[in-house]
Amino acid sequence: MRGFPISSNLWVGLAVALLGLMSFPQPWSLEAIFYSFFLFFATISAYSYMRWVKIAQGNTGGQPHKIIGLKSDTLALAYAVLNGVLALSFLRFVFSPSLFWALIPALIVAVLYPLAFPNPNRHFTSLRTVPMLKLLLIALCWSWLSFGLPMIIIDQVWTPYLFGELAFRSLLVAGLTIPFDVRDIDYDSGRMRTIPQLIGIDRALQWSVFLLLIYEVWIIAAYFIFHLELDFCLAWLIGLELGALIIRKVKTDRSEWFIGFWVEGIPIFIFILYLLAQLAVGNY
Repeated sequence: MRGFPISSNLWVGLAVALLGLMSFPQPWSLEAIFYSFFLFFATISAYSYMRWVKIAQGNTGGQPHKIIGLKSDTLALAYAVLNGVLALSFLRFVFSPSLFWALIPALIVAVLYPLAFPNPNRHFTSLRTVPMLKLLLIALCWSWLSFGLPMIIIDQVWTPYLFGELAFRSLLVAGLTIPFDVRDIDYDSGRMRTIPQLIGIDRALQWSVFLLLIYEVWIIAAYFIFHLELDFCLAWLIGLELGALIIRKVKTDRSEWFIGFWVEGIPIFIFILYLLAQLAVGNY
């Protein structure tokens, strides 16, 4: 039962949704809430679909692939489809043509990413096997979905701060993703050439922490240059320091539970700190 939030993909869905919610200037507006619910269910659907494809292709490679304990492939696919329908039901409240076109690249990646295609040499190839592409796709997709699309929804004019945030958000997501490559190092194909495969586990985790530090420096700079709110900045700085401590522990604990709950939950912990910081600054 302890692993249910992970196997159901609820935990990762909540992490992405809250990351998106914090990107809105007014996170409690209806459009922010509706879009966050869309991200929540869309993430669950996408991750469940990816696990289902691995099961259907018999290409799990020893990786965690259970979907809320469902033994039937059909039921597992139904779970992914159900969450996809729920995602669309919330998307319609913030839908616009510009949002639709902005969603297309992420949708294409989500559909094609787990698929394996036969090539003339009778080997299997997929997007996952292109060296370093896995990290790049995840970083770009989640930074775009969690920050770029919220800016499109509110018709925000793109400023140097917004471009900077999108770029540094991509580095942050890359840093949060590296521990998952560390977890998967025992069964990832050598052709994928992930960061841990190239430089080893210890240095990969150091790079992960370093990328979090870069985002902290960006937050401090943005506070003074672009006048970000103090509670927002405090939540990110404290949360990322906590995140760095969690990532360092991956060196001694590469279990599915530790990485799937604690590392995946870093954006959730930051959001909780954001709520506490709002209360503290407000009372002050």
